[in-house]
Amino acid sequence: MELAPLAPLLVDNLESQGGDREDREGPGRPSVLAEAIITATSMPERLAAVHQLLEGLLHQPQPHEPRLCKDLCLAKLVTPLLDLTVETERLPHLPVKLLWCLAAREDSPGALDDAIPTILGILRGTEDTLLAGSSLQLLAELAHLKSKALSSQLCNPKTGVAQLLLRSLWRWGLQAPHLEITISLLNLLEFAVHVPCHRNMLRAEVALAADYSLTLSEALSQVALGAETRQAQSTDERFGWTWVHAQSRQLAREWTGILQVAELSRPGEEKTRA
Repeated sequence: MELAPLAPLLVDNLESQGGDREDREGPGRPSVLAEAIITATSMPERLAAVHQLLEGLLHQPQPHEPRLCKDLCLAKLVTPLLDLTVETERLPHLPVKLLWCLAAREDSPGALDDAIPTILGILRGTEDTLLAGSSLQLLAELAHLKSKALSSQLCNPKTGVAQLLLRSLWRWGLQAPHLEITISLLNLLEFAVHVPCHRNMLRAEVALAADYSLTLSEALSQVALGAETRQAQSTDERFGWTWVHAQSRQLAREWTGILQVAELSRPGEEKTRA
C-alpha cells in the first residue's frame, strides 16, 4: 500500500495544530481525528486523519490509550469511513483497515457492535462493489471476533439478516462473481453454522422465477460449481477460487445436513404440541 502521497498532508496537518508531541498524543487527540473524518469537506484531509488515527492504533501500545474507544463515537464513524472507500481512488482499503483495527482492540471488545445495524443498512442499500465488499469484510471481521451482537442479529428473524446474506451470495457469488466478497460471505456463513440461527438461515430464499426460489444450500452448491470453473480459468485468482470451491462445498454439505436434521425433528415437535 502506497502511503507516500499523504506524507506532505500529514506534516502540514501536524504543524498546523502546534503543540508538542505529548499534546498531539493526548487523550483528546483520537476524538479530534475522528471529528475530522466525519465533518471535513476535503477528501485529502479526511484521508490524512484516517491514516494518522490508524497509524496511532498500530504503533502505540494499547495500555497507553485505555480510553480510545470510549472517546470515539464508533457508530458515527462507520458510514463516513465506508463512504470514503468509494469516494477515493487512492488507498480505498485504508478506511476499512481502520474499522478492523477498532473492532479488534482488546481494550474495548465489541467496540463496533452498535454500528452493526448501520453496516447492514449500507449493505442493503448498495450495488457498489467497493461499498458492499467493505461492509461484508467488516462483518466478516466481527464474525471472526465472535461478536455477540452479530449473533443476535442473525438469530432475530425480524432483522432479515439471513435473507440479506443469501441475496448477497446470489448477487456477488453467482450473478456477478467477486472473489473477495464471496470469501467474506462464506466466512459469515461459516460463523452462522455455529450460531443458533439455523431456522432463519434455512427459511431464507431468493425468488429467481415465479415458480423457483434459491435456498442457501442450493446457492452454496452453485457457488462451488462456478468456483471450480473459475479456478481453472483464472491465473491471478486461482488460489482464491480454489479455496472458495472447497469451502462452499463444505458449507453446502453442512447446511444440507442441518436441514435434514431440522426436517426429522419436525414430527416430534408437532407431536409434542399436540
